[in-house]
Amino acid sequence: MGEPRKIRLLRKQCPGDVTVFTAAIKALHISQPGAFLTDYHGYHPSLLENNPYITHLEPWEGQEVDTDYGYACMRSGRPFHFLYGYVENLSKQLGVHIELSDFRGDLYLSDAERELYPGLKPPYIVINAGSKGDITAKQWSNHRFQQVVDALRDRFQIVQIGGASDHHAPLTGVVNLIGQTTIRQLIQIVHRSSLVITGNSFAMHLAAAVPGTETNPDRQKIRPCIVLAGQREQRQWFHYPGHTALGTEGRLPCTFSTDADALPIGPGEACWVNKTVLIPGDRDRNICKSAIQDEKGQWLPQCLHRITARHVIEAAEAYLT
Repeated sequence: MGEPRKIRLLRKQCPGDVTVFTAAIKALHISQPGAFLTDYHGYHPSLLENNPYITHLEPWEGQEVDTDYGYACMRSGRPFHFLYGYVENLSKQLGVHIELSDFRGDLYLSDAERELYPGLKPPYIVINAGSKGDITAKQWSNHRFQQVVDALRDRFQIVQIGGASDHHAPLTGVVNLIGQTTIRQLIQIVHRSSLVITGNSFAMHLAAAVPGTETNPDRQKIRPCIVLAGQREQRQWFHYPGHTALGTEGRLPCTFSTDADALPIGPGEACWVNKTVLIPGDRDRNICKSAIQDEKGQWLPQCLHRITARHVIEAAEAYLT
Protein backbone atom coordinates (compact mmCIF):
# COMPACT_ATOMS: atom_id res chain seq x y z
CA MET A 1 0.00 0.00 0.00
CA GLY A 2 1.42 3.38 -1.00
CA GLU A 3 1.22 6.75 0.67
CA PRO A 4 -2.33 7.87 1.58
CA ARG A 5 -3.96 10.34 -0.80
CA LYS A 6 -4.32 13.83 0.60
CA ILE A 7 -7.65 15.51 -0.08
CA ARG A 8 -9.08 18.87 0.99
CA LEU A 9 -12.86 18.69 1.16
CA LEU A 10 -14.98 21.76 0.37
CA ARG A 11 -18.64 22.15 1.35
CA LYS A 12 -20.06 25.64 0.86
CA GLN A 13 -23.54 25.31 2.27
CA CYS A 14 -25.54 25.68 5.46
CA PRO A 15 -24.62 23.93 8.74
CA GLY A 16 -27.34 21.30 8.31
CA ASP A 17 -25.83 20.18 5.00
CA VAL A 18 -22.34 20.10 6.48
CA THR A 19 -23.61 18.01 9.39
CA VAL A 20 -24.97 15.43 6.97
CA PHE A 21 -21.74 15.52 4.96
CA THR A 22 -19.72 14.41 8.00
CA ALA A 23 -21.26 10.95 7.54
CA ALA A 24 -19.57 10.68 4.15
CA ILE A 25 -16.16 11.50 5.65
CA LYS A 26 -16.49 8.70 8.19
CA ALA A 27 -17.80 6.31 5.54
CA LEU A 28 -14.79 7.05 3.33
CA HIS A 29 -12.32 6.14 6.07
CA ILE A 30 -14.24 3.06 7.20
CA SER A 31 -14.51 1.80 3.61
CA GLN A 32 -10.94 2.72 2.61
CA PRO A 33 -8.89 2.38 5.83
CA GLY A 34 -5.54 4.14 5.65
CA ALA A 35 -6.00 5.19 2.04
CA PHE A 36 -6.73 8.89 2.62
CA LEU A 37 -5.72 11.88 4.68
CA THR A 38 -8.66 14.29 4.73
CA ASP A 39 -9.02 17.89 5.79
CA TYR A 40 -12.09 20.12 5.62
CA HIS A 41 -11.77 23.60 4.09
CA GLY A 42 -15.47 24.48 3.72
CA TYR A 43 -18.12 26.45 5.58
CA HIS A 44 -18.84 25.93 9.30
CA PRO A 45 -15.56 24.14 10.12
CA SER A 46 -16.46 24.01 13.82
CA LEU A 47 -18.70 21.04 12.99
CA LEU A 48 -15.50 19.07 12.27
CA GLU A 49 -13.84 19.85 15.60
CA ASN A 50 -12.63 16.77 17.53
CA ASN A 51 -13.20 14.65 14.40
CA PRO A 52 -10.64 11.79 14.30
CA TYR A 53 -10.86 11.57 10.50
CA ILE A 54 -9.61 15.13 9.95
CA THR A 55 -5.90 15.80 9.39
CA HIS A 56 -4.63 19.35 8.99
CA LEU A 57 -3.50 20.02 5.42
CA GLU A 58 -2.20 23.26 4.01
CA PRO A 59 -4.21 24.94 1.22
CA TRP A 60 -1.68 23.78 -1.36
CA GLU A 61 -1.50 20.17 -0.21
CA GLY A 62 -3.26 17.32 -1.96
CA GLN A 63 -6.37 17.30 -4.11
CA GLU A 64 -9.19 19.79 -3.67
CA VAL A 65 -12.59 18.09 -3.83
CA ASP A 66 -15.69 20.29 -4.04
CA THR A 67 -18.26 17.97 -2.52
CA ASP A 68 -22.00 17.97 -3.09
CA TYR A 69 -24.97 15.78 -2.24
CA GLY A 70 -25.71 15.46 -5.93
CA TYR A 71 -28.82 17.21 -7.21
CA ALA A 72 -29.07 14.40 -9.75
CA CYS A 73 -29.62 12.01 -6.87
CA MET A 74 -32.32 14.23 -5.37
CA ARG A 75 -34.09 14.69 -8.72
CA SER A 76 -33.91 11.05 -9.72
CA GLY A 77 -36.78 9.89 -7.56
CA ARG A 78 -34.63 7.05 -6.22
CA PRO A 79 -35.38 6.04 -2.59
CA PHE A 80 -32.25 7.65 -1.16
CA HIS A 81 -31.66 9.55 2.04
CA PHE A 82 -29.75 12.84 2.03
CA LEU A 83 -26.75 10.89 3.43
CA TYR A 84 -26.52 8.70 0.34
CA GLY A 85 -26.30 11.72 -1.94
CA TYR A 86 -23.03 12.80 -0.34
CA VAL A 87 -21.59 9.29 -0.25
CA GLU A 88 -22.45 8.61 -3.88
CA ASN A 89 -21.00 11.91 -5.07
CA LEU A 90 -17.77 11.55 -3.07
CA SER A 91 -17.35 7.98 -4.30
CA LYS A 92 -17.59 9.12 -7.92
CA GLN A 93 -15.17 12.00 -7.46
CA LEU A 94 -12.50 9.88 -5.75
CA GLY A 95 -13.05 6.76 -7.86
CA VAL A 96 -13.35 4.44 -4.85
CA HIS A 97 -16.11 2.40 -3.26
CA ILE A 98 -17.65 4.02 -0.17
CA GLU A 99 -20.19 2.23 1.98
CA LEU A 100 -22.32 4.31 4.34
CA SER A 101 -21.57 3.16 7.89
CA ASP A 102 -24.08 5.07 10.06
CA PHE A 103 -27.56 6.45 9.49
CA ARG A 104 -26.68 9.90 10.87
CA GLY A 105 -24.08 12.63 10.71
CA ASP A 106 -20.81 12.14 12.57
CA LEU A 107 -20.12 14.75 15.26
CA TYR A 108 -17.74 14.57 18.21
CA LEU A 109 -17.83 16.34 21.58
CA SER A 110 -15.02 17.57 23.77
CA ASP A 111 -15.05 16.67 27.46
CA ALA A 112 -16.27 20.18 28.29
CA GLU A 113 -19.15 19.90 25.80
CA ARG A 114 -20.40 16.78 27.58
CA GLU A 115 -21.13 18.92 30.62
CA LEU A 116 -24.51 20.55 31.13
CA TYR A 117 -24.92 23.90 29.38
CA PRO A 118 -25.09 26.74 31.96
CA GLY A 119 -28.62 27.60 33.05
CA LEU A 120 -30.25 24.40 31.76
CA LYS A 121 -31.83 21.77 33.96
CA PRO A 122 -32.70 18.28 32.67
CA PRO A 123 -35.09 17.07 31.54
CA TYR A 124 -35.40 19.78 28.94
CA ILE A 125 -36.83 20.07 25.42
CA VAL A 126 -35.14 21.96 22.60
CA ILE A 127 -37.45 23.86 20.23
CA ASN A 128 -36.47 25.46 16.94
CA ALA A 129 -39.57 27.48 16.06
CA GLY A 130 -38.14 29.45 13.14
CA SER A 131 -36.82 29.13 9.62
CA LYS A 132 -34.21 30.59 7.31
CA GLY A 133 -35.23 33.64 5.33
CA ASP A 134 -34.57 31.95 2.00
CA ILE A 135 -36.92 29.02 2.73
CA THR A 136 -39.92 30.32 4.66
CA ALA A 137 -42.02 27.39 3.37
CA LYS A 138 -40.54 25.36 6.24
CA GLN A 139 -42.07 27.67 8.87
CA TRP A 140 -44.85 26.29 11.08
CA SER A 141 -47.34 28.39 13.06
CA ASN A 142 -45.87 30.59 15.82
CA HIS A 143 -49.21 30.45 17.64
CA ARG A 144 -49.21 26.65 17.62
CA PHE A 145 -45.60 26.49 18.79
CA GLN A 146 -46.71 28.53 21.79
CA GLN A 147 -49.56 26.09 22.45
CA VAL A 148 -47.04 23.24 22.48
CA VAL A 149 -44.84 25.12 24.96
CA ASP A 150 -47.83 25.88 27.20
CA ALA A 151 -48.77 22.20 27.29
CA LEU A 152 -45.29 20.97 28.26
CA ARG A 153 -43.53 23.70 30.24
CA ASP A 154 -44.94 22.71 33.66
CA ARG A 155 -43.03 19.42 33.47
CA PHE A 156 -40.06 20.26 31.26
CA GLN A 157 -37.75 23.18 30.79
CA ILE A 158 -38.18 24.44 27.23
CA VAL A 159 -35.13 25.84 25.44
CA GLN A 160 -35.71 27.92 22.29
CA ILE A 161 -32.79 28.06 19.86
CA GLY A 162 -32.23 29.75 16.52
CA GLY A 163 -29.85 31.87 14.49
CA ALA A 164 -29.87 35.63 14.94
CA SER A 165 -30.15 36.22 11.18
CA ASP A 166 -33.09 33.85 10.67
CA HIS A 167 -36.83 34.21 11.34
CA HIS A 168 -37.56 33.32 14.98
CA ALA A 169 -40.53 34.69 16.92
CA PRO A 170 -39.66 34.50 20.65
CA LEU A 171 -41.96 32.24 22.66
CA THR A 172 -43.04 32.85 26.26
CA GLY A 173 -42.26 30.43 29.07
CA VAL A 174 -38.96 29.30 27.54
CA VAL A 175 -35.24 29.78 28.02
CA ASN A 176 -34.64 32.10 25.06
CA LEU A 177 -31.25 31.39 23.45
CA ILE A 178 -32.10 32.81 20.01
CA GLY A 179 -28.95 34.28 18.52
CA GLN A 180 -26.96 33.58 21.68
CA THR A 181 -25.21 30.32 20.85
CA THR A 182 -22.40 29.14 18.64
CA ILE A 183 -22.64 25.93 16.67
CA ARG A 184 -20.55 24.14 19.29
CA GLN A 185 -22.85 25.39 22.05
CA LEU A 186 -25.88 24.11 20.12
CA ILE A 187 -24.21 20.70 19.96
CA GLN A 188 -23.68 20.83 23.74
CA ILE A 189 -27.33 21.78 24.32
CA VAL A 190 -28.71 19.03 22.07
CA HIS A 191 -26.39 16.47 23.72
CA ARG A 192 -28.30 16.57 27.01
CA SER A 193 -31.79 17.19 25.60
CA SER A 194 -34.71 14.81 26.08
CA LEU A 195 -36.49 15.85 22.88
CA VAL A 196 -35.98 18.17 19.89
CA ILE A 197 -38.97 19.80 18.17
CA THR A 198 -38.15 21.51 14.89
CA GLY A 199 -38.92 22.02 11.25
CA ASN A 200 -36.82 20.32 8.60
CA SER A 201 -33.64 22.08 9.66
CA PHE A 202 -30.15 22.06 11.14
CA ALA A 203 -31.66 21.14 14.53
CA MET A 204 -33.15 17.98 13.00
CA HIS A 205 -29.76 16.87 11.69
CA LEU A 206 -28.15 17.67 15.06
CA ALA A 207 -30.74 15.57 16.85
CA ALA A 208 -29.57 12.57 14.84
CA ALA A 209 -25.84 13.32 14.73
CA VAL A 210 -24.98 14.54 18.25
CA PRO A 211 -23.80 11.67 20.49
CA GLY A 212 -25.95 10.73 23.45
CA THR A 213 -25.01 10.83 27.10
CA GLU A 214 -22.65 8.20 28.48
CA THR A 215 -25.42 6.84 30.69
CA ASN A 216 -27.62 6.16 27.68
CA PRO A 217 -25.46 5.28 24.64
CA ASP A 218 -28.50 4.17 22.61
CA ARG A 219 -29.51 7.83 22.35
CA GLN A 220 -26.78 8.16 19.77
CA LYS A 221 -29.10 6.33 17.40
CA ILE A 222 -32.59 7.28 18.55
CA ARG A 223 -32.59 10.73 20.17
CA PRO A 224 -36.27 11.74 20.07
CA CYS A 225 -37.09 14.40 17.51
CA ILE A 226 -40.40 15.69 16.15
CA VAL A 227 -40.09 17.21 12.68
CA LEU A 228 -42.75 19.59 11.32
CA ALA A 229 -42.11 18.39 7.80
CA GLY A 230 -45.22 19.09 5.74
CA GLN A 231 -44.78 17.83 2.21
CA ARG A 232 -41.97 20.00 0.87
CA GLU A 233 -39.47 17.13 0.69
CA GLN A 234 -39.80 13.39 0.20
CA ARG A 235 -39.78 11.65 3.55
CA GLN A 236 -37.05 9.19 2.54
CA TRP A 237 -34.76 12.14 1.74
CA PHE A 238 -34.66 13.57 5.29
CA HIS A 239 -36.13 11.07 7.78
CA TYR A 240 -33.89 9.49 10.46
CA PRO A 241 -34.61 6.38 12.55
CA GLY A 242 -36.38 7.25 15.78
CA HIS A 243 -37.70 10.60 14.51
CA THR A 244 -41.37 11.45 14.08
CA ALA A 245 -42.03 13.36 10.86
CA LEU A 246 -45.43 15.07 10.74
CA GLY A 247 -46.68 15.72 7.23
CA THR A 248 -49.26 15.04 4.55
CA GLU A 249 -47.62 12.66 2.08
CA GLY A 250 -50.07 11.63 -0.61
CA ARG A 251 -52.93 13.72 0.76
CA LEU A 252 -52.56 16.96 -1.18
CA PRO A 253 -52.67 17.49 -4.94
CA CYS A 254 -50.33 20.48 -4.92
CA THR A 255 -47.21 18.40 -5.52
CA PHE A 256 -48.20 17.87 -9.13
CA SER A 257 -45.67 20.08 -10.92
CA THR A 258 -46.71 22.32 -13.80
CA ASP A 259 -43.46 24.28 -13.83
CA ALA A 260 -41.04 23.18 -16.54
CA ASP A 261 -38.10 24.24 -14.38
CA ALA A 262 -39.33 22.45 -11.26
CA LEU A 263 -38.11 19.10 -10.02
CA PRO A 264 -39.71 16.12 -11.79
CA ILE A 265 -42.11 14.85 -9.16
CA GLY A 266 -45.09 12.56 -9.06
CA PRO A 267 -48.35 12.80 -7.14
CA GLY A 268 -47.99 13.08 -3.38
CA GLU A 269 -44.19 13.26 -3.33
CA ALA A 270 -42.76 16.72 -2.71
CA CYS A 271 -42.89 20.23 -4.10
CA TRP A 272 -39.54 21.76 -2.97
CA VAL A 273 -41.03 25.28 -2.85
CA ASN A 274 -39.02 27.99 -1.06
CA LYS A 275 -41.47 30.68 0.00
CA THR A 276 -44.91 30.50 1.59
CA VAL A 277 -46.02 33.80 0.05
CA LEU A 278 -44.39 36.33 -2.24
CA ILE A 279 -42.03 38.66 -0.35
CA PRO A 280 -41.86 42.21 -1.76
CA GLY A 281 -38.51 42.80 -3.39
CA ASP A 282 -37.61 39.09 -3.40
CA ARG A 283 -36.94 37.67 -6.86
CA ASP A 284 -37.68 34.14 -5.74
CA ARG A 285 -40.86 33.00 -7.50
CA ASN A 286 -40.80 29.43 -6.16
CA ILE A 287 -43.93 30.09 -4.09
CA CYS A 288 -46.41 27.75 -2.40
CA LYS A 289 -49.64 27.78 -4.41
CA SER A 290 -51.73 26.35 -1.55
CA ALA A 291 -50.91 28.70 1.34
CA ILE A 292 -53.55 29.20 4.01
CA GLN A 293 -53.76 31.34 7.16
CA ASP A 294 -53.71 29.93 10.68
CA GLU A 295 -55.83 31.10 13.62
CA LYS A 296 -53.75 34.26 14.04
CA GLY A 297 -53.48 35.13 10.37
CA GLN A 298 -50.00 33.70 9.75
CA TRP A 299 -49.62 32.26 6.26
CA LEU A 300 -48.59 28.59 6.15
CA PRO A 301 -48.24 26.02 3.38
CA GLN A 302 -51.37 23.89 3.53
CA CYS A 303 -49.27 20.80 4.33
CA LEU A 304 -48.01 22.51 7.50
CA HIS A 305 -51.37 24.11 8.28
CA ARG A 306 -52.85 20.63 8.66
CA ILE A 307 -50.42 19.86 11.49
CA THR A 308 -52.13 20.99 14.68
CA ALA A 309 -50.63 21.72 18.08
CA ARG A 310 -52.39 18.60 19.36
CA HIS A 311 -50.51 16.46 16.82
CA VAL A 312 -47.20 17.74 18.16
CA ILE A 313 -48.19 17.49 21.82
CA GLU A 314 -49.35 13.88 21.40
CA ALA A 315 -46.13 12.97 19.63
CA ALA A 316 -44.13 14.60 22.43
CA GLU A 317 -46.11 12.78 25.10
CA ALA A 318 -45.46 9.48 23.31
CA TYR A 319 -41.71 10.07 23.65
CA LEU A 320 -41.63 11.65 27.09
CA THR A 321 -43.82 9.13 28.90
